Amino acid sequence: MTFYNLKDFVQQKICDITHLNLKFFGLKFLNQEEATLLAGQLKTCSTLSYLNLIIHCQKIDSKGQSEIFETIGKIGTIQYLFLNFMFIIVVSKQIIRIQKLLQLRCNQMEDEVIHSLSKSISSLSGSLDTLSISLSKTIYEFAQHQNCQINSKIDNKMASTIAQGLSYCHQITNLALNFIENQIGDQGAEALCIAIANIKKLISLELDLSQNLIGDVGAFIIATTLSSCIQIKKITLIVSKNQITDEGYLELGKCISNLENLQSFECDLKHDEKKLLSQKDIINCKNIKVLTLGMELYEKQIDHKIEALKIKRLVNLKVKYYKDFSF
Repeated sequence: MTFYNLKDFVQQKICDITHLNLKFFGLKFLNQEEATLLAGQLKTCSTLSYLNLIIHCQKIDSKGQSEIFETIGKIGTIQYLFLNFMFIIVVSKQIIRIQKLLQLRCNQMEDEVIHSLSKSISSLSGSLDTLSISLSKTIYEFAQHQNCQINSKIDNKMASTIAQGLSYCHQITNLALNFIENQIGDQGAEALCIAIANIKKLISLELDLSQNLIGDVGAFIIATTLSSCIQIKKITLIVSKNQITDEGYLELGKCISNLENLQSFECDLKHDEKKLLSQKDIINCKNIKVLTLGMELYEKQIDHKIEALKIKRLVNLKVKYYKDFSF
């Protein structure tokens, strides 16, 4: 069952529902009172096995966000959990409006909220098969204000707290972590990787740590972690716009090429991550059959395709297009 607004959701009697999609996005942000209503209705969903929650958090304080996470953590039947807490920056020609929204963005994720999220993840560890967490900045409307600076709040400490909850989830087979444009460095990446390495049944991993503060040390740690995921068949790895040099990308390339069961690999060709595709180890990889390349909508793609087609056992080459909204 899918709901696109809170009013319809709270009016529905759904105590026996097993699959629930809550897609509360758009320019209408939930406020504090509505967050409480959402949490209250979720408490009645005692038979949920699948929950996909997309929500904008601008007007919800840490108490409200924690309440939502704590409620989800008490639904012990959830097997498939997708959490997308977005912070939408609406950029328009009205400078006052920009400044107001940027102030809202800068005061979002607090330690209290991250602890609640971590606790919820660990509470569901016995039942979770699929977990997807997205905590990143999204651009809803883009105009010509290239000098805008957004300060993020997901740092090493918060990444480590999330990793603590994740470390209990030994049964997960599908994991997606999307922490784009935050302040995660090598220490935070290491904490997340230690948790990932303990998930022995992992088959599919999506790890997007682009636009953070990760260097070659973090890249080596990520490579070592992926090497331990011996059952993994599908990887999406996006680490562009960090502080990773050619040496770090070389290590990542070696790791990807040595995963015997890996069949599908996705990478982002924005910025410096183009170096990953050109690694000899990737080109000589004998396992990858499906390669997905993310690139700019108007980017010249012929060179990337030629490079990708050099991969020895490649059967299917896919291209995902997007517009670059980064400031």
